[in-house]
This record gives sequence, C-alpha cells and structure tokens, in this order.
Amino acid sequence: MDEIKLDGRKEDGGEKEQPVSMESPKVQKIEEYKEKEKKIKRLRILIGVAAAAGILIAGLAISAGVKYRTYHTYKVLESSQQEDTLTYSFIGVGEHIFRFGIDSAQLRDREDQVLWNDAYSMNNPQAVSCGDAVAVYDKDGTSIMIYDDGGRIGSVSTKLPIVKASVAAQGVVAAILENGEDTWIKYYSTDGEEIASFRTRIDSPGYPMDISLSTDGLMMGVAYAYAEAGQMKTQIAFYNFGSTGQNLVDNLVKAENYSDALCPEIKYADKDTCIAFFDDGFHVYEGTKNPKEIARVEEDQEIISCASNSSRIALILRGEDEENPYILRVYNLNGKEIFSEGFDFPYDTIQMDERQILLLNRRELCIYSLDGVEKFRGVIGESQINNVIGLGRGEYFAVAEGEVMILRMK
Repeated sequence: MDEIKLDGRKEDGGEKEQPVSMESPKVQKIEEYKEKEKKIKRLRILIGVAAAAGILIAGLAISAGVKYRTYHTYKVLESSQQEDTLTYSFIGVGEHIFRFGIDSAQLRDREDQVLWNDAYSMNNPQAVSCGDAVAVYDKDGTSIMIYDDGGRIGSVSTKLPIVKASVAAQGVVAAILENGEDTWIKYYSTDGEEIASFRTRIDSPGYPMDISLSTDGLMMGVAYAYAEAGQMKTQIAFYNFGSTGQNLVDNLVKAENYSDALCPEIKYADKDTCIAFFDDGFHVYEGTKNPKEIARVEEDQEIISCASNSSRIALILRGEDEENPYILRVYNLNGKEIFSEGFDFPYDTIQMDERQILLLNRRELCIYSLDGVEKFRGVIGESQINNVIGLGRGEYFAVAEGEVMILRMK
C-alpha cells in the first residue's frame, strides 16, 4: 500500500513532479499577456474619460453660448393686418396666445391660427391665468368666463360687482366683490356654485387689496389693508379649502399683521409658495397647514415695478445714477439675489415668463435673461407696439396698431 504524505503526494518511489519555474517562457508569456490587457483597459478608461470630458465641455460651451447669446435684429415670420388690435388684449397661456375683448375670446397657436372662439358680452374685460386655465371677468360687472386650451369650461354669475379675480389650474375661481362698505370674498367652482363666502370690512380684517389662488386651488392668499390708530396697516391671510381648513372659521389657517408697509399685490408661485409684494420689498411664505415666512427682502430705493414667475422675483428700483435711472434686481424664492443691473431703457411695462424679462415701451423692446444678460434692445415694427409675448425658441408674438406679427430674434 502506498504511503500518503501530508502534502497530498503519493510516495511511490517514482520521479517527483518538478514545479514550474516563474522564469519559464510559458509563464513569461502569460504575464506579458496580462500586462498588455491591463494597458488596454487603462487606455479604454482614458479614452472614455476624455470622451466624457469632451461631451461635458461641448455641452457647457453650448449652454454658455445660449445663456450669453444676444440678438441684434429680428425676422418677421408671420404678419397679418388686424384693425381691431386696439380693442382686444392678448396674454400668453402656455404655448398659445389668448385674445379677449368686450365681445369674445379666442385661443391661437404659435402660427397665429385660431383654435377656438367664444362669444360673450362685457364692458371692461380683464383676464387672469394659471397653467392652461384662463378666467375673463367683467371688472365692475357680474360675469366670469372660464376657459382652458379646449374652450369654455364654465362660467360664473355674481350678484355683486367684481373688483378682482384669480383662477387655479383646474378652473376654480376666487373673486373680490364690492357692495358699499361691505366687501365679499367668494370662491366658485367652474359651474358657478359657491364653494365658500365671507364678508370683510375696513376695520375687520380690512379691505382686500389683492387675492390669489394656489395652482391647485386648495390655498388662497389675501392682502388686506386696515386702519388702526390713524395708520394704514397690512394683514396677509391664508385660507385652506382642503381638509385642514374645513373646520376653521372662514377656512382661515394663518394671518400675519404688518404695521410698517402696505401690500398691493399677492401672488402664488405654485401650490404652496406665495409672494406678497409690499411697497418696500417682498415676503415669501411656504406651507398649506400653517404657512411660514421663509424670506423677506426690504429695499432702500423706491420700487417702481415688480413681476414674478414660478422661481424668480424681479423688482425695478429707482436708481441714483443719471446714466442708469433704473435698477433691475432679481431674486430667487429664498430671497437670494441673483443679479442687480442698472439700465437706462425708458420702459412702460414689465412682463416676466419662465425664461426672460420683457421691458416694453410704445416703440422699443428690451429683453433680459433671468441671469441678467441683456439679450436684445431695439425698435419693433413700424408703428406703436402694444404688447410682446414670448413663445420660446427665440420667437415672439408682437401686437402693433392694426397688425400682429410673429418674430424670430437673430
């Protein structure tokens, strides 16, 4: 019987198996192959990193090119003569243009083609929008028409004259109604049914200066002005029409009083973020159950104009420099300053969408990006300009006397 040794080899008296030398040609070839494979892998990694870096650099270059690109002129893509441009107003709604007047409303696409038309009768129509929803109300009248991109989705008939209105994305409407010393705030569904109603007075809680619904319609913010000890003060009130506010008096979930400034405008940026524009700055509130102030900005200079979108707030201040009589200052919703730029463009109106800020007078247009780059400044058309609306991709819808145009900046 063969003897089994502990290293597992049989002791049979035969020739022992010799270990392979690490310096043998076979082993050297294996090691050379492994080393070559490692080099190929490293080379592939380097090529991949270089390619990714190239793509990143190219992307950044394109992004920077778009960000800092400026325009010097424009091309008229479409133009049509319309004698009624002075009797109708236009606002941008998503990718569409909404036209409204005393007798009708209509929606147009980017090519100025009419998508639908709806007739009504109003003396002083005003329009507010949220998402694809638009409410046209007869200021000092008693009717509200509600639309989306498919046409009319509802209407409201009020018993008292309308002062202001606000609409949410699904078409529900809130309105300030006035009746002598009493002022009412009413909340309506698209079929005209009252969802909520409460009365306000100048002494309690105050006169409603402005009203705004959140994008989902569950929250409403109201800016009140009231008198106390011979001084006008402000109350910012928040109402919740969901489960949180259903058991509260008038659905009121929060009210904040301010003794040192008035608030003429309030606006929801989304479903739970609200901006209150005071005469010396702005406050930002967040929340639905107990809205809290998350930002407050107070300016030393006089505020001439203000605007906002879903992520930015723009203020135009009175400048102290004769060469730059105005200052354009933009903040995010946390109150952080994005940029501040002096300018001398003699503007009449300011508009702000999700991409840019438009300054307009009767002959000229000035466009700023949200990062403070002046993209364009120049004369538009050959007659008085009433409105310019951004369509995206460098295109604009311009309303002139007797003419509407679609422009492309270049």
